Amino acid sequence: EIVRAFGGKQYREQSFVVDMNGTLVQGIIDLLLINGNDALILDYKLSGARNLLSDKYVRQIGAYAAAAEKVLKVKVSEAVLYSFTSKEAKKVERADFRFDFIQNDGKI
Repeated sequence: EIVRAFGGKQYREQSFVVDMNGTLVQGIIDLLLINGNDALILDYKLSGARNLLSDKYVRQIGAYAAAAEKVLKVKVSEAVLYSFTSKEAKKVERADFRFDFIQNDGKI
């Protein structure tokens, strides 16, 4: 339903490596939708719905958003974490994106 409502072109399992202020960040975006200059990232998780908005997952999706915006020159207007276990989705508001995702050890 989320994917259909957003529309645009779908890209699945999009791997990336991007230099973020001197630190190479690597990841795989499960589903990236691009509609004009807007993008939506959908990240699949095996944990239950109550863990979806954990700091770790919010940091991770923030990293994915930052990478997509830097490389593709789009604005990630929506980000969604989806639990396969509970079959629930939780939207991460853009205001909650964590662009300070690089920890001292370079990990997300």
